[in-house]
Amino acid sequence: MKIVILSTSSESGGAAIASSRLAISLRSLGQDVKMLTFSGTKLTTFLPERVEIFMRNGFSRKDLFKVSTARFGKSVAEHPDVREADVILLGWINQGFLSLGEIARLGKPVIWTMHDMWCMTGICHHALGCRNFHEQCGNCRFIHGPAHRKNDLSHKIWQKKNGLYKSVPIHFVAVSRWLADQAAASSLLGKMPVHVISNPHPVDDYRAKAGEENIVVMGAARLDDPIKGLDMAIDALNSVYDEGVRCSAEFFGAIRNPNLLRRLRIPYKWRGQIAGNDLRRLYARASVVLNSSHYETSGNTLIEGMAAGAVPVSFNQGGQTDIIEHLHTGYLAKYPDTSDLARGLRWALKSDIQPELLHESAAQKFSADHIGQQYLKIIDRIVNEKK
Repeated sequence: MKIVILSTSSESGGAAIASSRLAISLRSLGQDVKMLTFSGTKLTTFLPERVEIFMRNGFSRKDLFKVSTARFGKSVAEHPDVREADVILLGWINQGFLSLGEIARLGKPVIWTMHDMWCMTGICHHALGCRNFHEQCGNCRFIHGPAHRKNDLSHKIWQKKNGLYKSVPIHFVAVSRWLADQAAASSLLGKMPVHVISNPHPVDDYRAKAGEENIVVMGAARLDDPIKGLDMAIDALNSVYDEGVRCSAEFFGAIRNPNLLRRLRIPYKWRGQIAGNDLRRLYARASVVLNSSHYETSGNTLIEGMAAGAVPVSFNQGGQTDIIEHLHTGYLAKYPDTSDLARGLRWALKSDIQPELLHESAAQKFSADHIGQQYLKIIDRIVNEKK
């Protein structure tokens, strides 16, 4: 089977890493897998897209990167690997890599993995509670210029996506049940079948062991991304510390303003951006892994922490509910109740859950081999149907 994965990047961001891991998993299962990513200049694709959004946004940078249009992109349909492929797997393809028109020209069976909400909305990656995508978008909260009206950019791109989905047979995969539920409620994907397959994780790279001295770990590509809810994590950690629970916190990931962490009363360290063995060692030292996101389609850090034996604590909002069995393999706090999040931290720090149980739970649900097998079932069916 010749499979081509198309992704804007192979290593920048959770979706890119997930696509790379999927390629490795499918290769280990005997498949011929190629991965094509964005290369060359961004002047002809990424820049025009951002300029158009900037102009429609009343020449404001506000929310500039919360939306994408896929009106501009690279030409890949004639690439030798694409022409020889039996099936195309799309990952996260925004920021100038693929246009909607180019996807229509691929001429191959397509499986599209949704890492956020963009496939089901007009232009936004996370609706953040907006329900306009249940209809046909329009009056977009992220468009602040004079074009803020029913027939705005979000509605126009909704129409283009609707046309694409009607003309090209695309098989959609959501990385969590929560994301699949959002798709089912959307006007674009509500009548289309959506498979649920989690992101693959190298679970066996992590050793399950008891953490040291009640360390709580929290990480993200960008810690102070508003979606990550850093302020709520700080409130919960302070509450636990003020009640006399002996613990400390360690953070990893980029942060534009490290002074935000100074509001913490709990002893803490910020590790910056780490990966590989350094990240695995950090998880191995942790007793608890914390996620306080407003929305999370999957929750990679929770899975990684569990694989290393750390007890996961998160809100019950998003894909976290696929990862944690409440009071069995972790704690799901009521969103957005920071007092309940603090209650979860206290519970986790005192729990006697065996690290091996957490590792096994992560392995059963998210191991690369298990996820690869699920994709192969869909791929085999699609290719056989075409024959």
